[in-house]
Amino acid sequence: MGQFSELLKIEDCKLFQYFIVAYNNTSGSSIIDYKKIELVSLAETTLSLTLPKNSCAVGHSLTLYVSSVAKNVKVKKLTNNQTLPGTYAFTAKVDHLGTAADGLISAEMHLTNFTRSEWEEITKKYFERQQQINALFQALRKAKEFEGK
Repeated sequence: MGQFSELLKIEDCKLFQYFIVAYNNTSGSSIIDYKKIELVSLAETTLSLTLPKNSCAVGHSLTLYVSSVAKNVKVKKLTNNQTLPGTYAFTAKVDHLGTAADGLISAEMHLTNFTRSEWEEITKKYFERQQQINALFQALRKAKEFEGK
């Protein structure tokens, strides 16, 4: 079994990342600082994000614009029913809010309007990356156990 550095590859260190901006359909406000919006987790039709504080409330409807390329979500303002080329658009309802670090909130929501095939593409990539990370940790754990013998 090799050393840790031999087990790590550059592609293992790449982050799974989607860039997200949102339009709050309830309040009519834009959430366009994509650097402050992070996908924390997702499931079949639910997701959790960190968002800037005061950007939404429980019960609010958000249209999320999601892309794997940052330039696709660089906008100065969003409007109702806007289309952003190169993004997936999903509508979600906020179910729960919590606090997060650095003036951010955590928001749990469920999808209310989405194209299933687009959402499945995102979830597939997300779960594949999770499996890669788990495999890496297992390999590192085995290498550590081997070195300890």
